[in-house]
Amino acid sequence: MTRPIWRARWLALLLAATCAPAAAQELYAMAGGQYTPSLKEHSTSYSFEYAHNLSDYFYASFTWLNEGHVTDHHRDGYSPQIWLRWPSSSRRFLLSAGVGPYRYYDTTYASETGSVTDAHGWGVLYSAAAQWYFRAPWVLQLRYNYAQTRASIKTDTLLIGVGYQFEGSTAAGPVPPSHYDLSTPRWEVTAMAGKSVAGQLGLVREFLGHHADVGIAGGFYLARDQDYQVPSNTVVGVATNTQVLGLLTMTMTWRVTRMFHLRAYWYRTLTTNGRDTDVLLAGLGLSF
Repeated sequence: MTRPIWRARWLALLLAATCAPAAAQELYAMAGGQYTPSLKEHSTSYSFEYAHNLSDYFYASFTWLNEGHVTDHHRDGYSPQIWLRWPSSSRRFLLSAGVGPYRYYDTTYASETGSVTDAHGWGVLYSAAAQWYFRAPWVLQLRYNYAQTRASIKTDTLLIGVGYQFEGSTAAGPVPPSHYDLSTPRWEVTAMAGKSVAGQLGLVREFLGHHADVGIAGGFYLARDQDYQVPSNTVVGVATNTQVLGLLTMTMTWRVTRMFHLRAYWYRTLTTNGRDTDVLLAGLGLSF
């Protein structure tokens, strides 16, 4: 039996990020249903979307999508997308179409052998959406996704949810990019209890008068993995492996004072051996 060890052992500097305002202006939380045509099965689905207006007719987004549970599959993934949209004359109602690469992580179950693996790969995420800017800063979104992959299942998801605009505007609809209030970039160091050391660069978008922000970060971390094996002679053997892996992070912050802040992290480790892991952490940080 093998398993990675994640318990805290020593204090590490886990993040040193440039916190410049990022290309994101709206944040959405959505939930709905998923259908897998090859299995003829339905499941629940939910997602988070982080979007930025490029113009009245184009915007970019970063989406995390959970596709629920169907037979032998439990899949989620990330997708950066470029969107084309068509606003109504009032700018309160918009139709959009987007496409982008889809990096998926699929926990699969082999019924023949009874083994569980984390299969991951690349696909394409095609999306269509309708947004209703019914009351600033709130937005209602109805979204359809088609996830196309070669080595895994293809799925259809239909979601509905609410979004929040980070910047206010006197006009209805999406806030034009020229109206963004860009603050001065700064450095942050956050101390966390952990077992591995990571260095990341992050981009965030502030709101609520610079008291809060959301963002994404990416980088590399040094991982120490201990594999426990029990041979037939009952003597326990331990194999230790240290390697550099990838790390993708979504983060949220609340600033207690100008200097100190509370930050929450959602880490997704990026491996080559199917041991991708989700890690949720929170800590106290220093801004300067």
